[in-house]
This record gives sequence, structure tokens and C-alpha cells, in this order.
Amino acid sequence: VVRDITGMADRIDTICGCFGIGLIPTGTSDPYALRRQTIAIANIILGKGYRISIAALIEQALKALDGRLKRPAPEVKDGVLDFFRARFASMLQAKGISGDVIESVIGSFDDPVDTFKRAEALSAVRTEPWFGSICAASKRVENILKKTEAGSVITESLLGQEQELALFRKFKEIEQPFTALADKGDYAAALKLLAGLKEPIDSFFDKVLVMTEDVNVRANRLALLASLVKLFGKVARFSAIAQTT
Repeated sequence: VVRDITGMADRIDTICGCFGIGLIPTGTSDPYALRRQTIAIANIILGKGYRISIAALIEQALKALDGRLKRPAPEVKDGVLDFFRARFASMLQAKGISGDVIESVIGSFDDPVDTFKRAEALSAVRTEPWFGSICAASKRVENILKKTEAGSVITESLLGQEQELALFRKFKEIEQPFTALADKGDYAAALKLLAGLKEPIDSFFDKVLVMTEDVNVRANRLALLASLVKLFGKVARFSAIAQTT
């Protein structure tokens, strides 16, 4: 463990130091082997299952380099984190994770073990019959929310149609158990709960007009949909995943 920590600390210091004075790899040019050192850190973390925040690791290195940076520390931190994210995406691809699944989890990358677990869990269920409905709904909701703002509170009394009420009740049924499972990293079990949303989601989009003229009803429907996508977001951005047929 001591050797691992020392090795990671030495490498992250080198990476942050180089980024801090503008020695950032470009194209095939990487004279200080920063890509290799980044991958080495990620391999140690994955290999030993260490639960480490890459952002926190970078922050500690930058504190040690205080006064020696030629660039603002927040800028360096963002650059190094993006660099790690790109390298880790390549590592996931090498492990057989598809590009769209990688895209769905890499945006919230910080803990490599957690990101890998989410990617694995998604890969395991993406061919399930319910999975496409979740992805399609996520895409549709994201597109709607780009054009209008959702309400922040779901008012059950405004859910007048059978299909929207059914979706709301199913959402409330799985919300707490899904959150609890996701929070403890049991993504496989959490994702299984989404199977029960296929029918109510499909019925909702088949029968319910989201953008109704009634402002309050519309805001309420948008709040319901936004809450669903927020819940899904505890695992991934499902809209990034290609639907399988």
C-alpha cells in the first residue's frame, strides 16, 4: 500500500507540475510520458480497488506545488482532470466497454473504480428489453428540457391522466431503493429496478401531451420527466447510449 501511495503521489506531482508550467502533451508529443504516468495511476487504483477521488488527488498535488505554478491552480486542476478522463476513457475501451456506454459515464468521472463499475453494470443490461425505453425517454426529455424549463415540484393532484399518474407512482416506488443501491455502488441491482419503468414510460409518451397549453400541467409533467432523468443520472447519462434493436 505504501509503495502504491508513494508511486501515485510521485506521478501526480509530475503531471500537475508539468501542466502547471504549460508542458502539456499535444498530439503525439509527450516528452515527459504524462500519458503513461496517468495510466499507471489509474491501473494502480483499478488493480487494488482503491476508492480515490482524482480531483482530490490533484488538489493535494497542487497544494504542494503552490508558488511554483505559472498557470492558475483551478485551470491546472481542470486540465489535469480532463487529461485523466480522456486516458481513462481509452482504458475502458481497451477493456471492451463500448464508446456510447463510456460517454454515458465519463462525464461524471472522478472515482475510477466507481466509473468502471457503472460502465460494467450498464454493459451487462444494455440488451435487456426495457433498456431502450429508458434511453429513448432520456433523449426525449433532454431535448424537451433544452427548449423549456421544468417545474421543480411534482404536484400529484395535477396528474390528471391515468398514464402520467401511473408513471409518477412507479417513479416514487423505485426512487428510494434505486438511490440507496446507487449510493452504495450496487449499480447492477439499481438498474434492475428500471425494468418496471418500461411500460409506464412507453404509455406516457404514447398517450400524454407533455407540452400542453395549460401552463401548470405542463410544468408538472416536465417536473416529473426531469425527476426521472435526474434519478437515472445517479448511474449514467442514458441519452448518450445508442438504442439496440
